[in-house]
Amino acid sequence: MGLNVFKDYEDWSIRYKLTHPWKIIINGFRNIKAAWQRATRGYADRDTWNLDSWLLQVLPAALKYLAEHSHGWPSNEEFPKFEDWQEYLFKIAKDLEDCQDCEGNNKNEYYNDYMNQFDNWDNKWEKDEHGNLVYKPEQSEIDKKYFNRLKELSIEQQKLLEDTFMRLAKHLYAMWD
Repeated sequence: MGLNVFKDYEDWSIRYKLTHPWKIIINGFRNIKAAWQRATRGYADRDTWNLDSWLLQVLPAALKYLAEHSHGWPSNEEFPKFEDWQEYLFKIAKDLEDCQDCEGNNKNEYYNDYMNQFDNWDNKWEKDEHGNLVYKPEQSEIDKKYFNRLKELSIEQQKLLEDTFMRLAKHLYAMWD
């Protein structure tokens, strides 16, 4: 994953692009503005909309770059060799990348079952006396399993994030080339 200053945050469908061509032009100018802001300030206004995701994209990429192109390291008992410092930086980058999946869907074994219940609305949903769609009992079990596992993963992810930032803070002032 590279740091792309022309990153497009919009995921538009082809139909929308064809029916709203002026939006493409407006978005092009917004991308140029964002690229200019990133080049001059290091971040763009649109990056702050979802700052957590932006940080979890930028920090791992920057740490990997530092590990690959660095010439020095804090030579101490913890890092007697340069390779130890590189390993430390790569480990922090990997842990931060693991924190990017905020829903934990890559690790949630109930994700597919949960999403599959939305595929066929007619067979899997019942209508109540007012005509509203309501869950069938077996869907409630799927939901409970999915959301309980999601909660467990969120707690694990938060602990990993806190631990990673503590390790990052410990040697923050040594992260220069």
